[in-house]
Amino acid sequence: MSRQEEPPSERRSSPGRTVDARQLWSGGAATAVVAALIALAGILVCRWLFNIPILAPRQDGAWGDASTGGYAIAAAAAALVATAIMHLLLLTTPRPQMFFSWIIGLATVIAVVYPFSTTAPLSQKVATAVINLVLGAAIGSLINGTAARVIRRRAVTGGY
Repeated sequence: MSRQEEPPSERRSSPGRTVDARQLWSGGAATAVVAALIALAGILVCRWLFNIPILAPRQDGAWGDASTGGYAIAAAAAALVATAIMHLLLLTTPRPQMFFSWIIGLATVIAVVYPFSTTAPLSQKVATAVINLVLGAAIGSLINGTAARVIRRRAVTGGY
């Protein structure tokens, strides 16, 4: 199949492999929604069930302040950035899912450790770290799972 015959959403990457970009980015958008909801649910669970005023003072109520929305938007943005990283890796890298797992794993470690560098009370640090851990695991697994479904194998013609 020549490049002109490929659907516009499929682009060549490594020999013998094409990537369905439309499905990859659809999965990335769905992951962004899931990530935003995880962030929101995590904040609400911390504030309602455990009475930990994560991201806002206790007097701001269960929904906190504008930082609650900002945290959810940042989680969604992280999912979209992860999708872009995966797309780039799929197009250019051998064993892209292995490299993606390492990138997301290390970014998640940073996100989990970072709250402990703040002056917040320990309960808030732990709560934020747990939410960040769940976000990293969800984004990593959903994007990796999506990537596994968007790779198309081609028969490689020619040879040695």
